[in-house]
Amino acid sequence: MLRLKGDIMLEEEIFNKYKVKENTLLDYGFKKEKNKFIFEKKFLNNFLASITIFNNKLEGKVIDLDFNEEYSLFRVKDETSSYANKVKNEYENILLDIRNNCFIEMPFRSWEANEVNTSIKEKYGDDPEFPWSDFNNKDSAVYRDKKTKKWYSLIQYVDINKLDSKKSGKTEIINLKIPSSKYKEDGIYPAYHMNHEKWISVVLDGTLTIKRVMDLIEESHENIVGKEVHTWLIPSTAGNSYFNLEDYFSNKYITWNQSTKVHVGDRVYIYVGAPYSCIMYKCKITKINLPGFYHYKYSMELEVLKKYERGKYNFKLLNKYGVKAVRGPRSIPNELVDLIEIKNK
Repeated sequence: MLRLKGDIMLEEEIFNKYKVKENTLLDYGFKKEKNKFIFEKKFLNNFLASITIFNNKLEGKVIDLDFNEEYSLFRVKDETSSYANKVKNEYENILLDIRNNCFIEMPFRSWEANEVNTSIKEKYGDDPEFPWSDFNNKDSAVYRDKKTKKWYSLIQYVDINKLDSKKSGKTEIINLKIPSSKYKEDGIYPAYHMNHEKWISVVLDGTLTIKRVMDLIEESHENIVGKEVHTWLIPSTAGNSYFNLEDYFSNKYITWNQSTKVHVGDRVYIYVGAPYSCIMYKCKITKINLPGFYHYKYSMELEVLKKYERGKYNFKLLNKYGVKAVRGPRSIPNELVDLIEIKNK
């Protein structure tokens, strides 16, 4: 098979340091055959992406249905054919969607730490930084706010005995800027190697749910950065049984589900999923904590400010700016905000 980029396959490049979440595969559309998971998707009318996952390793190929044989031209390094590039781009989007829905990034040892890492990236768009090279601290990672450059979280791999004398063994913890006197519950301790009064350590071993850990991270983030005006990226579907999306957004003010901590004045970009997969609307939050509907406790009022050309700010562009998934309300990178705002002045 032809190779890409210095003998690194496209699949290897996209799924490096990612681990499959097998419990998501069947819901996504994979079929299990013995000990393998197989997924097929037709694209560009006459091509078929065939994906196989076995022992956490993903292999893929593209079949030209006109000739019923594998199409590999898009894998040729420095290939400039616009048609081959189009096939590559569509196939790459399929792989990225599988990764975003069925895989988890694995920079850390434990499932909990990696799940927290994924949640932080989705909510704030921040990647872990590993600033220390010495052996004892090489696995320690900090998360800092892009604007202020201040830390709000620190993941470390430590001996649990340093936090709890009744326990032994090494585990991953996350240090957060929250007064240690505020919470007295299993899994939360005065901070390891930081100010015991102002910081806490949360053990990432399943004692606390990921949702609970993320609530604490949000509190730490606010304590560090403050409650400033945020810009949110919120997903929607192209349409459902309740309303027609485009008709709904033709109104000046609309009501929308409120599922995160937002503030009046926050900016909201509405990302519309398949088949469009792009940002289509810009809004501003005018009211919050209104009575909820469906299964939501609260709703919010949005002022619709702008509609964008369909496909202009598509998922592939968002991915280039670090947006790997839009499964729920999340922050949007400042660089992407600047791109959208400057282009639409």
